[in-house]
Amino acid sequence: MLKQILLELQTRLQTGLIAGSNILLSDERLSTILQKVDTLAAKSPVFQKLSALCKSIFEDQAHLEANILEALSFLDALLITQADWKYEEETQSISILTEKAYTNIKYSQLKPLIQALSTTGSGRYDIVHSTWLRHPELFQDYRLLPYVIQDLGDTYAELADLNEEILKYCGKKIVPLLKDGFDPAGKKEMLRRIKLIVQLGGKEENAFYLEMYPLAQPAIQKEIVMGLSCDDSNRDYLMHIADSEKGKLKEAALHALSRIRDDAVDEYLLTKTKKNKKFLNYALYSNHEEIIQSLCITVKEQLEYLMKNPQLTTYDEEDALEESLSLLAYKTGDTIMDLLTWIMDHDQPLWEIRDSHKHLYKITRNFENIHPINFMHPTVTPLKISEYVMETLFHTYLKYRSEDIISMIEALYKQYPLIATPVYARMLFLEDYAHAYDRLTQCIDVKKARELYADIWKYVVYDEDMKQYVFKVKLLSDALKQDTIEILLGDTLDMRWIELLLDKKIVTKGIFKKNKEIVYGRELPLCSRIMVQLANLDDMELKDILLPYFEKNKHTICHIYVKKLYGLPIANDLTTYLKGAKCNQYEIVAITESFCTEEEAFHVFHALLSHLKSKNANNREYYYIESAIHGIEESEEY
Repeated sequence: MLKQILLELQTRLQTGLIAGSNILLSDERLSTILQKVDTLAAKSPVFQKLSALCKSIFEDQAHLEANILEALSFLDALLITQADWKYEEETQSISILTEKAYTNIKYSQLKPLIQALSTTGSGRYDIVHSTWLRHPELFQDYRLLPYVIQDLGDTYAELADLNEEILKYCGKKIVPLLKDGFDPAGKKEMLRRIKLIVQLGGKEENAFYLEMYPLAQPAIQKEIVMGLSCDDSNRDYLMHIADSEKGKLKEAALHALSRIRDDAVDEYLLTKTKKNKKFLNYALYSNHEEIIQSLCITVKEQLEYLMKNPQLTTYDEEDALEESLSLLAYKTGDTIMDLLTWIMDHDQPLWEIRDSHKHLYKITRNFENIHPINFMHPTVTPLKISEYVMETLFHTYLKYRSEDIISMIEALYKQYPLIATPVYARMLFLEDYAHAYDRLTQCIDVKKARELYADIWKYVVYDEDMKQYVFKVKLLSDALKQDTIEILLGDTLDMRWIELLLDKKIVTKGIFKKNKEIVYGRELPLCSRIMVQLANLDDMELKDILLPYFEKNKHTICHIYVKKLYGLPIANDLTTYLKGAKCNQYEIVAITESFCTEEEAFHVFHALLSHLKSKNANNREYYYIESAIHGIEESEEY
């Protein structure tokens, strides 16, 4: 009844406002409604206010329209407090971000990206890539994320790959958006979506995997299987898939199953391997004694054959050998120790094995899990067979950190120090980070100390969010999923490590040897890269070492990173570096845009363009630089 009175009053006032004052003031229905409002005014201050506003319409006709509008505004607010909602149809959940998205970014900043992600044609990749390098925060905005997800199916593969990388960076919060509108029978876009859902959502999305699997096309089913491996409760379902499917889907199910550490899984795999040795390829995570025995026999026979016939003829043979050796990871006990010892004893004949190009056979694997420094090639050290199997043992240590594995590494170091030193040193470093410098430098005597310890520190980075130094490694994994591990080291850094890695020395000069000067050894690119990984704004002592060092060592791009971190001018240094670097036009633009503000980039581009044209005035291939200059000139921010 109350709501009906208010709605009728609203209708009379709106009609009168349109029809005119004469009709409104003579409307008998309005007078009747106002009598009811007066009755309500005796019971409530709110209706007293409404009654007073309505009376002013009649009493102050000089301001009639203003009084009507004021009464209507108050009436609208009053009606909202009386409203209720009813929805008859079935409701649907909406996707929301699980973390706060950026909302203070102008739409004009997002518009070029939205256009690049939602249209076709050339030049789109450059727009997205340059923005990603310079302003990654824009890609956290909820208005842009749906376009990035939609463009995962872009026909230009490089752009689709970049979109996937961007979404990985956004993290777990985007999983609801990835699930929204997911089509299990879809193609490229949906395949990339499910990969991201599995990587970011993991076990928490198990119900989604179970719902989607029966509806999915084979390529998407394979990715869903990887998600099912995150939850041990899916064991029997994965066994069913492995037994009922064929081809790649069967392989995926077997790999997924092997990740579940369970006696029933071990028995299942053991039954398979007894029928066919190829099923050992799915036993990476099994520590069942019979499986270990079978694996060790197979690997030993394979290596004995190669010692007699030391020539691998195809890439497939090389990959098969590496895969067999990788299976030694995550296994412990006397059987595995006996095989490792046998391999160490036969280091020399195994070193004589040749690859398909008739070079000495080495395994090249990069286990670093630190976001690479852009525009700097990673350093990967090829390993011979004995060194690689020691690496498998180190990954076993990383996964379990148990006393028996520590004892195995110590025993192999004592017996084979030349081969086992790198792994032994890394283990000591992680076991007692706070005292690692004293312990390692006292017990390990090596000629190339910088190289040995750089091999440890290349896995360490300072995490700005946690305010901790973190040891990050990509673990040996099966073909289904890349496993990683992060070990928190602490919030302190022993500066003696920095001095060792940079080969810092104090020398005396002058006739009477009284003048002291700090000098550094030759610049090792890996050590310079490590300095970038460790640099942080909170450590002033480290800053006082790094800035003088990089003033004299500018062969890599690392000195630009350090100056940028500490807020120092970089335009001149960057220009000088790019003049001497062997970079193409696209790389010059990408490097400059990633480091510089638009104003800095404008001056750097002009200086480089003048330099390049002075060397080759007839060269017309300056399109990227000239386009970048034009883009800055057209920018709203410039």
